[in-house]
Amino acid sequence: MKRFIRIATALAIATIMLSSCLKDTVVMYNYSSMGSLKGGVFTSDDGDIIEIVENQTNLDLAKDQSRIYVVMDILSRVEGTENKFTSSIKGWEIPTTKSGIDRSTAATELRTDPVSIHQAWLGGGYINALIIYPFKKDSKVEHDINLVIDRESAAKDTLFLSLSHDAKGEVFNIETNNEGFVLGSSYYSFVVDQIKTTRYKYLCFEWDWYETDDYGNPYPGHDRHYKQAIKLAE
Repeated sequence: MKRFIRIATALAIATIMLSSCLKDTVVMYNYSSMGSLKGGVFTSDDGDIIEIVENQTNLDLAKDQSRIYVVMDILSRVEGTENKFTSSIKGWEIPTTKSGIDRSTAATELRTDPVSIHQAWLGGGYINALIIYPFKKDSKVEHDINLVIDRESAAKDTLFLSLSHDAKGEVFNIETNNEGFVLGSSYYSFVVDQIKTTRYKYLCFEWDWYETDDYGNPYPGHDRHYKQAIKLAE
């Protein structure tokens, strides 16, 4: 599901907010998390069990979801428990779930059209991310975004990753192709076998995005390569 805002005023929101938080923090009356849904009960990646007793959305609570991002109001804690709550759900999104691609065995060219990581974290055995990218409003073009496994450090304590984005020709350029573009944001959960077998201290992400001025306006013809590492909990 794409959520979008107009690109002329929105590029500044792509400021990197990589997080190494592996523990969801429950704040009464304000909660968001990734996890699963079964029988109207949400279980977060960190093990919080939350019964949805009020539904302010169009989510079909009778339909189970193996992966879902939710925004809730926590109404109460179940007496005598530490991790069980009741809630009112206010928003949700089904993330795109896909396996990471090993660059050394990739069968096709991995394009690097502009894309940005707004947040990234480990949870539920996945590398989860909120990813931002430009597209044309009302377009039917399906952008292809992947997490690429580049290599691990010699000390085997860091996994190097990058984002691949194939916009299928739908690439924003302020000088030559700027009509009707908006910024989209989507949640992704990437399956990466390496994080299941190796305990890394760091994940290092790389991606290509627009260079912007202090007001979030893109510089014509200037893209920037970003690199950001997150330290994982011991």
